[in-house]
Amino acid sequence: MADGSDSSDAQSGLDVIRESARAHEPDRYIAALLSPAPARAHLIALAAFTGEINKISRVVSDPHLAEIRLQWWRDAVLAPQAVSTGNPVADAMISVVAGREDLRALTDTWLDVLAQTFYQAEPASEAALFTEMEVLEGTPFLLAARICGAPATSQLNETSKTAGRAYGLSRLGLAMAQSLARNRLPLPKLPEAGWSPRSTAEPLNQVLAKRYIAQQARAARDAVRPQFRHGSPAQRAALLPLALVEPYLRACEKQDHDLLRDIGGVAPLVRVWRIWRAHLTGRL
Repeated sequence: MADGSDSSDAQSGLDVIRESARAHEPDRYIAALLSPAPARAHLIALAAFTGEINKISRVVSDPHLAEIRLQWWRDAVLAPQAVSTGNPVADAMISVVAGREDLRALTDTWLDVLAQTFYQAEPASEAALFTEMEVLEGTPFLLAARICGAPATSQLNETSKTAGRAYGLSRLGLAMAQSLARNRLPLPKLPEAGWSPRSTAEPLNQVLAKRYIAQQARAARDAVRPQFRHGSPAQRAALLPLALVEPYLRACEKQDHDLLRDIGGVAPLVRVWRIWRAHLTGRL
């Protein structure tokens, strides 16, 4: 009876992890399903963990409370001695980084930068915006590649950063309203990003903002395309979510998409088809 109960509990935990990944990071979840079998469980765990920590700023508006919640995840996952928490996602991520100081260090830096965004009104400059995207969205790409067995190289680091910039900016355009709802401006106050210090009635020129987001995201995506097409199976598996950059940008660029009020997205079948096609063809 005990063995049956343990088996049931384990399956329940796996279901929680999969559901968390599917609900909060569907792109990374689908990509994980298409990854090499030995890495699949860890990539699903990474997707679930990514979704859980990214969810914090959407459900907690007070920055101090948000940091407290993030600190729980940090303490759980990066404790010097691995201890079961009872949270299936946290415990799965513990197993991902166990004995891997490279993965632990990357995760620690990732959470540091995320915590800073709880307090910052907006990125101070374009360079700060790019750095933010490279860490917040690029780190999961790098972790996924390392989990799949890609060797640690400077090229892998740069590719992951550029991928993070492309993917992060494309999602930023669809979810800007969420950032504004918690009083955070996700773009630096630059004229080319659509912000005019001379206009208080209409501070954001949405046409310029959409153009800025699209240009920067597409430029980064195009820079990664050769690495995706000619990269190792591990690197390609890790970068599969980039297949959604173009659909996200097209949804953002629609005339009726209001950056200040609307939260956009793509149809589930579009998501599956784009990632599956990139997996088969090697093209983003």
